[in-house]
This record gives sequence, structure tokens and C-alpha cells, in this order.
Amino acid sequence: MISVSGITDVRGINTTNCNNTYFYYNSVRTEGGSDNYTFYEGSHYSSDGLAHIVNNIFYNAGGGLALMLEQDAEQATDYLGTIDYNNYYTTGTNIAEWKTNQAATVSALNALYGKDAHSISKTVTFASSTDLHLAGGSIGDTDLIGTALAAVTTDYDGHTRHASYPYIGADENTGSPLPVEMITFSAIVVKSGVKLTWHTVSATNNVGFMIERKELDGEWEHIGFFEGHGTTNITQSYVYVDESIQNSEYYYRIKQIDADGTFQFSSEIKISVNLAETLHLSQNYPNPFNPSTTIQYLILEPALVELKIYNDVGQLVRTLVNNYQNTGEHSTVWDGTDYRGNQVTSGVYFYSIKIGDYMTYHKQMLLMK
Repeated sequence: MISVSGITDVRGINTTNCNNTYFYYNSVRTEGGSDNYTFYEGSHYSSDGLAHIVNNIFYNAGGGLALMLEQDAEQATDYLGTIDYNNYYTTGTNIAEWKTNQAATVSALNALYGKDAHSISKTVTFASSTDLHLAGGSIGDTDLIGTALAAVTTDYDGHTRHASYPYIGADENTGSPLPVEMITFSAIVVKSGVKLTWHTVSATNNVGFMIERKELDGEWEHIGFFEGHGTTNITQSYVYVDESIQNSEYYYRIKQIDADGTFQFSSEIKISVNLAETLHLSQNYPNPFNPSTTIQYLILEPALVELKIYNDVGQLVRTLVNNYQNTGEHSTVWDGTDYRGNQVTSGVYFYSIKIGDYMTYHKQMLLMK
């Protein structure tokens, strides 16, 4: 936990001339003049020194940037490693800067450097401005779900981190664990519509699951309901097909309802539907993953199919599929190994599919060990 205030040129965390830096589970709050940063990462070192920034809360109460990432002009290779599951919040306009480009939102930041697919930007309630233990509505807030890191098993107070759904930041708050039971939620376009699949690892007094959908500029609407299994420690699987669709972009989420009337939402899934397409490639799940992940796709006419994995510099890692396939849904599993059978390192990877002469855009996934 780091809290800094009362000076103009504030740096909550400041690092330069360092190789292979790892910043996990920090809660940092700064308050000063406009020239203040909650996290400052300089780039004055060789390109093999990567910065890994995961599961942090960077809270700037002074209007400055929550995240500042610089890079030397002469450095040809980006020095960023794994950066995700962070909360960047500022009382000012822009949350972050990457190579002189500022971003007001996480999605804008992601567009700059292709990181932070699961990061957020929201205010957090601390015990006080100097005591950065979580308080109020931040306790139990599912937006603060991080990703489990094998290298860090305890929090600031020595309390054991949740093995699957830890809080981001320094405080695990073991007295109020995050109420998460859903372990996967995926969507794929099929012939009859959009097929939603989700799995739960456990449930407590669960009444059921409400399926909700909205179009790009629309409102959430209830489109289906599944009865729950009460209290159970058995993994359950659910499948729902939304057949009332047209060519459009849709968002889906699952509302889990308990017997006492409390509820929580799953993450949102965005999916584009083009009924005239000859193929559809879904986001892999789980994502991030360790040690394996599933890739689903739909082809609407028989063809030769190639599905390949690339690393973040465009090098081919492995070919998963290279054969003739019939019309329908298909899936394949990548176990995180290259074409030699060696386990690859943590980081961002891309997968693409080619059907005949048609190639989709790449989709990104994150391997975290």
C-alpha cells in the first residue's frame, strides 16, 4: 500500500533503468499537483527488460495520470510484458499515457498498446486516504476481481489470496470474499442463432440464471431463464441458444439470482452477427488461461481450414488445424505448447483462422502462469 500527498511532483511508484520488473497486487493513491502519476514506468533500458503490471489499483486523487509508460525513441521494441486486471482511476481527464499518447478510457488505452483487456477505471472506497484497505461498496465489488497469480498467495496483511477469484490491490479482504461462482462464459454464432455456454464451479442458494441481451445502442432485455441447482459444489454446465437475432452487434450477460433476492452479473460478451458470413471465430475461453484454452468457430460451407497461433511479434507458434472440415460448429484446444511440444511463456498470443481464401482478423488471448 502506498499513499502520497502534500507535494507537487508526485510519483507513487517510479521506476527507470530496471529490467524485468513485476508489479503485482499494489494499492497506490496519490494526491498532488497536475504533474503527478500514481505509477511511472520509464524505458531507459534494453528491450529485453519487460514490465509486468497485474492486479493493481492505481488511484489518482490529484487529477494527474494513474499510469505513465514512457519509451525511448531509439528503442525499437516495446518493453511491455503482461499488463492486465488493473484499475486506473483519476479525478482528472486522462487515466494513462503511453509513448506521449494519452487515453481517457481503458478501451482507448487498450487500442494504443493492446494490453489491459480486463482492466477497469472506477472509483474505489478505501478506509481512509492513507489506509488503503478496501471499505464500503468496494467490499464484494465483482468489478475488482483479479486473476490468480501463482507467485503471490498472500495479501498486505498476510491473509491468503483466493485461489481463483482474488481481489485486485493489496487487500484481499478475506472476511468478504468475492461472490463469484461462474468459471466460464462464452458465445458463438451457430446456424440457429447465438449459442451461450457457461459453467459454475459451486453455488449457494442459487434460484437461477437470467439471460440478458442488448444491441449496441439499446437497453438490456430479458430473453431467457434457467433454474438453478440451489447449493452445490458440483460443476454445472448451461447452454442457451438465442434464435431471435439479425445482422447486428449484441452484448450478452448472465444475471445470477439467489434465494434472498441478491444477484450478480457475469462479465459481458460482445459478439457480431453477420448471417451472410462463411465463418465465425469466437473468443477463446477461458481467457486469460492456464494451462489450456478452447477456441470455437463456425463454418457455413465445407472448406480447407487452417487455425494458427502466433506470438506478440507475429512469429508462428503452432498450427492447431490444417485439414478439410464440413459445415458446422468446431472447437479445438490449445495446451500452451509450441510446435516442438515445449511450453511457451506467459504473455499475449494471437490466433487466426483461414477457410479457403477467406481470412478472419486475429483475436488476442492471454496466457498467465
